[in-house]
Amino acid sequence: MSAIEDLMSNADGVPSAFAGGKTIGYAVQGEIVDAGVTQARDYDTGKPLEWDDGNPQQQVRVVIQTTLSETPEDNGQRAIYIKWWGDQRQALITAIKSAGDTDIRVGGMFYAAYTSDKPNEKNPKLNASKVFEYRYQRPQQGAGIDMTGGQVQPEGFGGAPAGPAAGTAPTAPAPQQWAAPAQAPTPPTVPVTPAAAPAPAQAATQAAPQGGGFDVAQVRQLFALGLNDAQVAGATGATADQVAAIRAMPAA
Repeated sequence: MSAIEDLMSNADGVPSAFAGGKTIGYAVQGEIVDAGVTQARDYDTGKPLEWDDGNPQQQVRVVIQTTLSETPEDNGQRAIYIKWWGDQRQALITAIKSAGDTDIRVGGMFYAAYTSDKPNEKNPKLNASKVFEYRYQRPQQGAGIDMTGGQVQPEGFGGAPAGPAAGTAPTAPAPQQWAAPAQAPTPPTVPVTPAAAPAPAQAATQAAPQGGGFDVAQVRQLFALGLNDAQVAGATGATADQVAAIRAMPAA
């Protein structure tokens, strides 16, 4: 591991997923075993980055369990560093909202892909910035950070690391292949014998409102004029069921 890659790893020794000259199209995914907030560092010098007002430039660090194994000591864990500003911040928030969550939670699934390079708009001579796509699948429960607004706070992360889970190689499939949450069992159905339908004349009588009534002869007259059931119901005060029952009755 180079000195720069070493700076991109935390004290726990988890290597950065996208360090070491990864090319466009490289992707990783796996279960989230840790998540936190760290201060971003200058890639060339390793110096902690600050804004003009002296506040630290923060980044989200998501550690996932993959199936990668590049050395005998490699346990497959990879750290994904996401700048909490600009395009990377927006891409992360979009992924979280798309998952129906407000947080990054231990035990969830996370996917990151290096998709393209974006030229520096202020100075084209400077190196282009990497563009990433993130996707997130929430767990049943877990700890994390509140993404609904304001500054990310380190104390929002928590939870014990989850056990190893299946990850992906660089050419990992999209996270829609992850297992869907278990569905609640369907309650048993109880057979019900339907009651015999009443005759049309009975239906009209049963459907009649208590304390009110309507003129059946008038309903038939409106039928003869070509009005539909809804129009007849509106003109006579009868319900739609009553009108339909009368239309079904044989003419006297």
